[in-house]
Amino acid sequence: MRRLGLLILILCMIPTSALSQTTPTDSQTLQAILSEIRQLRHELRATSAMAAKAQIALYRLQREDEVVARAMQRLNDARSKSDRLETDKNNKVLEIEQARNAVGHNQDPDAQQRFDQVVLPTLKSQLELLQRQQQQAKAEETVAQQQLQDEQDRLTELNDLLDRYNAALEDAGQK
Repeated sequence: MRRLGLLILILCMIPTSALSQTTPTDSQTLQAILSEIRQLRHELRATSAMAAKAQIALYRLQREDEVVARAMQRLNDARSKSDRLETDKNNKVLEIEQARNAVGHNQDPDAQQRFDQVVLPTLKSQLELLQRQQQQAKAEETVAQQQLQDEQDRLTELNDLLDRYNAALEDAGQK
């Protein structure tokens, strides 16, 4: 009887001791799982924030690309205007030379005087106006070139930023 009582007592103690040994292990496992969940949540927040920043940078990149296109168009327009004015100026110089030659071959004695007093000053005035307009167009072209360069630099910076975000997101995805 004593043996039976002792056996019952031992059997009752085994499950209790077994339960008390698994409880710390379960607690440690739960703590590890909780820690892992917290780490995942932190990484998810960081990745989401980075993805949002990348979307903003992408939007800025698209806007900057449009700005660069407009700057390129302004530069092309300024170059065209400058080239057109250069051609107009050269044509005006040619026109003055042709008018001088025509007057030189003219038999009318008043033709030279009329040319010198009326036609030549008008042609020279037109030539000076074309020269001023061409100088202004060259200045506009220089400004447009600088603006285009500035915008292209900004576009490059945004591309670099997106490359860094992409690399960071790839690194986060590999972890």
